[in-house]
Amino acid sequence: MNKINNYEELVLERKRLETVLAYHRSVIDGEVREIKQKLEPLANVVSFFSPSKDPSQNNKLLQAGTNLGIEIFVRQKLLSKAGWLTKLVLPYILKKVSSRAIEKVQAIRK
Repeated sequence: MNKINNYEELVLERKRLETVLAYHRSVIDGEVREIKQKLEPLANVVSFFSPSKDPSQNNKLLQAGTNLGIEIFVRQKLLSKAGWLTKLVLPYILKKVSSRAIEKVQAIRK
C-alpha cells in the first residue's frame, strides 16, 4: 500500500479494497457451500436419529429407552443377588418414577 496523498487516491484505494473483500467473500462462500455438501449425509443421519417434533412420540422413545436401561442395569446387575420380591417390585417402581419424571420434563420443555 502506497501513501495516499489526495481524495481521489483514497476513493480508488477504497474501491480496490472493496473488490478484494468481495473476492474473498465469494471464495469463503464457495468453501462453505462445499463443506455443506460434504456434510449433508451426516446431517441426514443426525436428523433421522434426532427427536421427533411430536412430543408424545418423543416421550414414548425416552420411556422405552429408560425402561430398557432399568431392566438391564437394575434387575440384572444391581439386584442380581436380591430376592425375587425385590427384583419384581423395585424395577416397577423405578419405571413409574422415571416415566413421570420424563413427562414432567416434556411438559417443562413445551
